[in-house]
Amino acid sequence: MENLMQKIIRLVIALFVLLLATHAYAQVGVVTEVHGEVSLQRADRHFILQPGVDLYPQDIIRSKDAASAQFDMDDGSMISISSNTEITIADYQLREDKSVASATIELVTGWLRFAVTKLRGHGSSFRLSMPTAVLGVRGTEGVIEVLGRDESSSTQILLEEGEVEVAERIHENRLAGQKVYLKPGQFAERKFGRMLYKRAKASATFKKRLPARLKMKLKQRIKMLKKRGIAPRKMANNKLKRQQLKKNEQRVLKTRLKKAKDKKREFKRNQRERPHKRPTH
Repeated sequence: MENLMQKIIRLVIALFVLLLATHAYAQVGVVTEVHGEVSLQRADRHFILQPGVDLYPQDIIRSKDAASAQFDMDDGSMISISSNTEITIADYQLREDKSVASATIELVTGWLRFAVTKLRGHGSSFRLSMPTAVLGVRGTEGVIEVLGRDESSSTQILLEEGEVEVAERIHENRLAGQKVYLKPGQFAERKFGRMLYKRAKASATFKKRLPARLKMKLKQRIKMLKKRGIAPRKMANNKLKRQQLKKNEQRVLKTRLKKAKDKKREFKRNQRERPHKRPTH
């Protein structure tokens, strides 16, 4: 009986911690499109990604072959990924007016298209971090590819709008060496262990490898959808879906907590009803 009681207490504590973890971070974006199999890792839990799912800091997203997804962030920025890509929303802090205070998205491998809104306020920063380079973006759009991993990794960046600063990344959280500034149409590349350099335009091989779903600019895509009468963000439907997902998750947690409490009450009742042994002399 004591072991059962301990198990019930541990279950109640675990469920309470899980409920707190769900709301540890504020929502920073929403999934608006998914094609193929794309997964979401949140702490030690794994999900198959669907449109309408909220995004939070520390989320890890991975796409498989022939898959892609688009994310609309609450500050108005947009991110699209292609197949065999892994990204982490390492940091995404928003002010009350939904403008970015600081944000870092890590591209571990694969393809990513970004369209970042203009930053407002002193000290605001938005970084796209790759294994060999880091971008400081501010109201820009472009495409990034990360090939390989570890010592075989390389980063290629094509800027299409705005201006960005690209810095060499020596290892985690350390930037050193050369920096370059890209203007629209310019291209930068850095391979592991080599210097960062830029070109006047992207190479033909880069353009050939560029996935079809990432060729159209995100801003152009919004205009196209408006002409077709399709809202670029399915926020009305997504909001309902997000609320339903939260309600379902909370309902499951409440049901488990109720069962645990019922078992605890039943255990105490059984303890009271058990006949007490009289001491023998």
